[in-house]
Amino acid sequence: LPLVAEESEVLEQPCTVSLTRLGSMVGMAVSQQVYLNGVKVGNVKNGATLTFSTNVRENTVFVTDQYGLAFPGKFTFTAESGGTQEIKFKRKFL
Repeated sequence: LPLVAEESEVLEQPCTVSLTRLGSMVGMAVSQQVYLNGVKVGNVKNGATLTFSTNVRENTVFVTDQYGLAFPGKFTFTAESGGTQEIKFKRKFL
């Protein structure tokens, strides 16, 4: 379910997040769905990068397959106002 942030968690400026799905022969023809704090932010293809932003300090990212089943693990990070966060993913977070 979507996470709800307290007002004190809201950043003054958004943080830019780049999630790179490293290329792989397994599942290369299928895009995967990316979720930030329980809300879908988009799909990422094999070897591609999805860029999105967050307006809250504490964040959780997870990825699902084409059927909506989440891959094991999640990526949590603390965003900085006006900052950037780079994430690498290949069926698990690296």
